[in-house]
This record gives sequence, C-alpha cells and structure tokens, in this order.
Amino acid sequence: MRVYVVSEHALEEARKGENGHFSLSGEPKCGECNWEQSRLFVLACSQKEADALYLSGDAGLCGECFAEFLQEENYKISR
Repeated sequence: MRVYVVSEHALEEARKGENGHFSLSGEPKCGECNWEQSRLFVLACSQKEADALYLSGDAGLCGECFAEFLQEENYKISR
C-alpha cells in the first residue's frame, strides 16, 4: 500500500454529488476532524482506489489526522 493524495478529478466528482465532503466555502474537509484542507491523504493500492475510497466516504484525511492514524495503527514507514 502507498499514500496517495485525493486527485483533483475525485474532488470535482465529489463537488458534483454534493455528498458532504466540502465546507460551505467549497473546500474539501478532512473525514476525521472535519476541518477544511487543501489536500487529503489516503492509504491505498492505487490512485484509482484512493479516489474511489474518498468518493465513497471511506477515506480522506488531513496530514495531522493521517499521521495520527498511522501512529495508532502501528504502521512503519519505509522507503
């Protein structure tokens, strides 16, 4: 698995669906803390899977929440 940033295409698709992924100002929101963010991160096997997880509402975390998730789940980062 790798870390992916939710693509602009997925963000546009989410905007069309008005599915609660965005704040009143139109910025994407973190799925955990609900804060407006410019980039959201997903742990997935591919960009396509990352975007699908975001669009289904199952992924998309800000940097701080993503780091917290990695720590809580005892992930190890390797190159």
